[in-house]
Amino acid sequence: EQPEAVRRLSTPNGWSPLIGLARFRDSLRERIEASLSRILSEETSALGQALLLGTRTDLPEDLRDAFARSGSMHLLAISGANVVVLASVLWCIVALVTRSLRWRIGTLMTGLAAYLWLTEWQAPVFRSVVMLELVLVGRLFGRAISSWNALGIAGLMGLVLRPQDL
Repeated sequence: EQPEAVRRLSTPNGWSPLIGLARFRDSLRERIEASLSRILSEETSALGQALLLGTRTDLPEDLRDAFARSGSMHLLAISGANVVVLASVLWCIVALVTRSLRWRIGTLMTGLAAYLWLTEWQAPVFRSVVMLELVLVGRLFGRAISSWNALGIAGLMGLVLRPQDL
């Protein structure tokens, strides 16, 4: 019944690189959360963590209740809008560095994949990243991608890779 009573007997075979990668991600998230706490005030730090990483544990109960009463609790969840804002900012930064469309797209696709990994593959981030990556691949090859097709592919990929999220 006590957390102290739980102990690891051994490391699962074949999973140690994945465990190390997960630990690295967790430490990176902790550093980002600590940076947000340093830069922002106590209230806005918790809000920033919720909006950027999906971490709601530090949100004060009264702030959480205020969001729930106003019907805007969904704004605290990471959604496609958050991913698009992040992608837009990253696109603008990369555009300052290079004029090469291939470099911009490659950097943006890598950044989106890293954000998906950082947010622990949350379902809304997964769908948004898949859709944006499809649009970017289409742009790379000079092809237009239908948003309905991108949505359908993201849904199918979610069904295959993460059926528990559906």
